[in-house]
Amino acid sequence: MKKPIHIILAILSCGSLLLLTLPGCGGQAPESSGGAANGNASAAPEFVLASPPAGPVGVVESLSAAESGGTITVTGRVGGMASPITAGYAAFVLADEGLVFCDEIEGDSCPQPWDACCEDPEKIKASRVLVQFVDEAGMPLPVDLREITDLKENRRVTVKGRFAGHSTPGNPVIFAEGFHIAEEETPG
Repeated sequence: MKKPIHIILAILSCGSLLLLTLPGCGGQAPESSGGAANGNASAAPEFVLASPPAGPVGVVESLSAAESGGTITVTGRVGGMASPITAGYAAFVLADEGLVFCDEIEGDSCPQPWDACCEDPEKIKASRVLVQFVDEAGMPLPVDLREITDLKENRRVTVKGRFAGHSTPGNPVIFAEGFHIAEEETPG
């Protein structure tokens, strides 16, 4: 019999706390017909969209429409905190591009420019959303997106999904259907 365990991930960034409860089963991936949930690298196309979805809005704008419950397309940058990609689970934090990221500040040599640490902590908190890929029961899939996609901190990403029923203004969550990672800009 599998013994359920709960992993609580508390991320402290710029004075705000984001708390997630990620269930697992004795360290084993749950049974699923989807290859991604079983850690199959060939399942990356289940997550990655070939082209960006049409009509995206920024994270801040999407939060004002969060109560609609319908499908939404949101664009932003992977960031808004020091560790925006959840290790071992298909989840990441998407931050609004209206934030000033440290790499946009001339002369700033911040080692984690995606955290936008020069911004007001309240503005950062109000400008980000947690993106999760979940199973039929609404549980986060146990697969690290960095291992099967080109996802990394500070990348521009467009996500198609819907706000989770348990989303709140202080903890907005998007259950994603897919995402598109923008091409990396080459330094000029």
